[in-house]
Amino acid sequence: NNIVFNNNIISSFFSIQEDTDDIDNIRLARRFYLEGAIRGNALAQVALGDEVMEYAVNNGNFELRKLAAILFALAAQQEYEIGKDSLDTIVRYEASMSERKEEFLSSPILRIAQQALN
Repeated sequence: NNIVFNNNIISSFFSIQEDTDDIDNIRLARRFYLEGAIRGNALAQVALGDEVMEYAVNNGNFELRKLAAILFALAAQQEYEIGKDSLDTIVRYEASMSERKEEFLSSPILRIAQQALN
């Protein structure tokens, strides 16, 4: 499939300044998740996808929602059930955010899910 990571989006996610005492630990965990995700580890793909999705939803960042969908799709393609569940969840979230059916049907997130599951 033609699912690829966008390095600019990934870089922007890792440079996010969060207000927490554990920021160094969070960044380290994200780095390990990224390394595992790049190497094809479905668990790491879902873990990083969860991190990305949480930030994306809390900050209204559509590009990061797409990245989360890609990570979940990569895990789902490996028949990882949690990846499939996460992909289903993000598609349902996207549907709830769409004002019209046509908007949802043309969503890049829906296309990512369709590619992963076909």
